[in-house]
Amino acid sequence: MIRFEYNHDNFDRNSSSNHNLSILTGMDSFIFMITDESGAILVLKDFFVNNTPGNQNQYILSIQDLFKNEALLQLSYKKVIVEISDHKFVFVPDRLFNASEAAVYLSQATTLAPNEQIAHTEFQDLHSNLVFCFPKELADLIQSKHPKAQWNHIATSLQQSYAKNQAYQPTQFIGLHFRGNLEYISLVNNGVVQFHNCYGVKEAQDALYFLLLVADNVHANPEETPVVWSGDLVPEAEILKLVKRYFRTVQPLETGPFQSSEMQENKYPDLLGIIS
Repeated sequence: MIRFEYNHDNFDRNSSSNHNLSILTGMDSFIFMITDESGAILVLKDFFVNNTPGNQNQYILSIQDLFKNEALLQLSYKKVIVEISDHKFVFVPDRLFNASEAAVYLSQATTLAPNEQIAHTEFQDLHSNLVFCFPKELADLIQSKHPKAQWNHIATSLQQSYAKNQAYQPTQFIGLHFRGNLEYISLVNNGVVQFHNCYGVKEAQDALYFLLLVADNVHANPEETPVVWSGDLVPEAEILKLVKRYFRTVQPLETGPFQSSEMQENKYPDLLGIIS
């Protein structure tokens, strides 16, 4: 089921090899965006995908159907980046990181399924490598269409988005980003992420609890540290009403001059963050 669609008049399918394709998938989301060389958005489609816990096959079948029915996903692109939204990840300090041990690092932090593929990416702000995973069936499916696809994690793209938009944000703030039922919380100072973690939530009260827990752990004074929100939230969201009871300043993430009034400005900083 499609939740949002944006198409720019200037997009020419015959020139797709000059453009970039960015995909965000995980939990109940599958979003893809096509951008030109300047980073301008040409196409953005946001789908709800059935992802019942314990039924990964249904999720993979849903993705297969999207690739079968969405002609734009079958075109060739200059660069393809696939971004994973998932709570299974771990930071390993650069000085200790050994790529051949990536699976070991992750298995010590979370339970891995037999068919999960391991990847890692640099997380410069924390001087670490971020190790994450995704279903092998998903990798096989996407790489069958785009063999040179690069794999990324949403935490890295949020880091890049906060850095890119530093001029538009408070000097220090807590970044609150939602994708599905995952809550990503970051402490950002002068565009640099000093803390990042992800929490699975079912209710607004759960999300508030984790936010207050992080604020306490990183010694962020609610009277002085703004909360900057983005992702799958709207201004009237229950969680934002609760947050405003505890934090003096709660505001949406600003991304500078935006390209379309049809899109909520702070809806997709995760995808926008990986545009080079």
